[in-house]
Amino acid sequence: MTISNSSGVSLLDDLERKIADKFPGAFVDKDKARALGLDKALPSFLVDWLVSKFTVGDDVDKMRVKQFVDKYLPDKSKAEHIKSEIVGGAELKIIDRFGVSVNVSTGIHELSIPSLDLTCQTVLPSLIEKYPRLLSGSEWGLGTLSYNPYVGGKKKGSVVLVDFQPFQAFSIDLDYYIEQRSYFTIEEWIDLIIRSMEYNSDKFTFEQKLLMLARLVPVLQPRVNQIELGAKGTGKSFVYTKLSKYVWLISGGVVTRAQLLYDMSRKKAGIITLYDHIVLDEIQTIDFDKPEEIIGALKGYLESGAFNIASYSGTASSGIGILGNIKLTKDHKPVNPVFVVELPPFMQETAFLDRYHIILPGWCLPRLNKDHIVSGLALNSEYVSEIFHDLRLRTEYYRFVEDSVRTKGDLRDINAVKSVATGLLKLLFPNLERIRKEEFAEFCLEPAIEYRRNLREQLNYLDPEYKIDIADIRVS
Repeated sequence: MTISNSSGVSLLDDLERKIADKFPGAFVDKDKARALGLDKALPSFLVDWLVSKFTVGDDVDKMRVKQFVDKYLPDKSKAEHIKSEIVGGAELKIIDRFGVSVNVSTGIHELSIPSLDLTCQTVLPSLIEKYPRLLSGSEWGLGTLSYNPYVGGKKKGSVVLVDFQPFQAFSIDLDYYIEQRSYFTIEEWIDLIIRSMEYNSDKFTFEQKLLMLARLVPVLQPRVNQIELGAKGTGKSFVYTKLSKYVWLISGGVVTRAQLLYDMSRKKAGIITLYDHIVLDEIQTIDFDKPEEIIGALKGYLESGAFNIASYSGTASSGIGILGNIKLTKDHKPVNPVFVVELPPFMQETAFLDRYHIILPGWCLPRLNKDHIVSGLALNSEYVSEIFHDLRLRTEYYRFVEDSVRTKGDLRDINAVKSVATGLLKLLFPNLERIRKEEFAEFCLEPAIEYRRNLREQLNYLDPEYKIDIADIRVS
């Protein structure tokens, strides 16, 4: 935490001092960010961007932040008013999560503007060339909008994105981030990441912190599919909605094949191809339109990263997560040892569940209160988001895991444990040359085995043909 001496000079504890020293320009004072009062309305990476943009000396210019947000952050209730202004000839700037997709039928790039409930709008080709991540499906930034009453020479009006400023306050140097890991102990590094997830690391046990970090594995490692079940209010979805713009969260409602996988009428790939991780939150309130069809397609995807819809064959690297609340005893244990029966019926098929990698025991985490929220310095959320996104592409970590373990037994067990261990390795020991085999076993391999065993036990409860023991996987 941050304290002050008698002269009012700010003093930092050892970890904060090290954060400021080793990551200059990449840290943020979370107290200042929270004082803006925007944390519920905007994701953390956007709030941190505003803090960086409007910090003068040691203070945030709250008045300028308020003026900026009032001017550029659209209020949904005023969407029609804003659209009216644009159609009337005004050129307006708004903060939004802009996305560009390609309509294969027409060959046209189509813009979506969520705050205005607009799709199939227009974007200048030069902006796509300059900011290719708009094609990822969503890119937060400040966009300048105008109106073109004629599209393709026809009187067919469209809102046009004519300028764009992404929310990135700094350039990312992944190698630098990796190098800085050597200056932190494993305990310090874990606390650093926990703080950057906006949690107070002092309020959790070491085991709880490791479990919370496991939530991040699908963000760092492609195609990791995990389930977390636990009590309400333990922050299951918080980290995904707040930390990374590369995660898409679906909370309740009906999920369609077109939305998730492929839209046959528009010939457009679904969100599974656009994000690093898709999260199905509040799973008991989610329904699949034509569940047999979607589950059938997902089985293939969860297994291999490929899916087929009619004549369309697609691939993606996104993991698919499942979050849900289950009933617990007073001792915070599942009431029903077969707790996967609390999932929707169409998700209880063993052949489907076996294609998931792990189950995280969310019941081991406490219900969050204000004391669990971080105070003081942490890494900028946007910085962390970009670092994790870039780490997904690094393959040397999986090679390390391959070379460090010997295995025997069920192939799905082996592949699941290797993938999860790789994600934990990227998270905790990005500087591979410094890790010891004992550390890899304790912090990466053994947790991955434990989380896989949770899934294996549920499969055994549902169908005794699934052996309760997982494959033999150990450090070589």
